Amino acid sequence: MNRLASNMLVLILTVCLNAKTKSQGQLPEILKNPSHPINANLAAMAVKKSTYTLQSVLISPNRQLAQINGQLLNIGDSLGGYKLVEIRKNSATLRSSKGTLVLKTQLPSTTTKIKLR
Repeated sequence: MNRLASNMLVLILTVCLNAKTKSQGQLPEILKNPSHPINANLAAMAVKKSTYTLQSVLISPNRQLAQINGQLLNIGDSLGGYKLVEIRKNSATLRSSKGTLVLKTQLPSTTTKIKLR
C-alpha cells in the first residue's frame, strides 16, 4: 500500500471513529489517555465522586462557612448524606451514619481582619 492510500485509510478510520463516539457523547477510553490501562479512568471517576475537598473556611463573629466541593455550607447543612457539624480554622467535620470525616484545607490559612463602618 502506498503512502497516500495509507494516509487515506487512517483518515477514514478517524472520521468513522469520531462519528461513532460523538453519537454516544464520549471519547473511546483509549483516546482519553492512551498511557493508562483501559479501566483506569473509570476507577478514577469512582474515587472522585466519593471524595470531599475543603476549599476554604470563613469564620467571623456572625457566622461560619465552609466551602466543600464548590458549595458554601453553614453548620447543620448536608452534603451527600453527611451533615456539617464543626468548622475550625483549618478543618471542617462532616458526620453521618457511615462515620465522621474531618476535612483539612490544602493551603495554609490566612487571617484577614476587616473593619466594618
